[in-house]
Amino acid sequence: MNYDVPFFDRLLKRRHLALILRALSLGVDAGKPIEQGLSILAGHYPTWWVRRKLIKAHEQVRHGVSWIDALYRQGLIRATDAE
Repeated sequence: MNYDVPFFDRLLKRRHLALILRALSLGVDAGKPIEQGLSILAGHYPTWWVRRKLIKAHEQVRHGVSWIDALYRQGLIRATDAE
């Protein structure tokens, strides 16, 4: 179920993290680089505020930042997740 209420949806950030990591893992299983997976997610993720963060994370990865650090810098994962 996609909760499209802006404040309520932000309370479910962990749900978005699970979907993002699952999608990235499917790309890796298919032999695709993480950067390509981030690019696809950034272009098609259904929630606008998460998509905006994914776009910024993808740009950081394109400029040499590791994908884990990029997701952390955008607040999509916590420090414990990044470890």
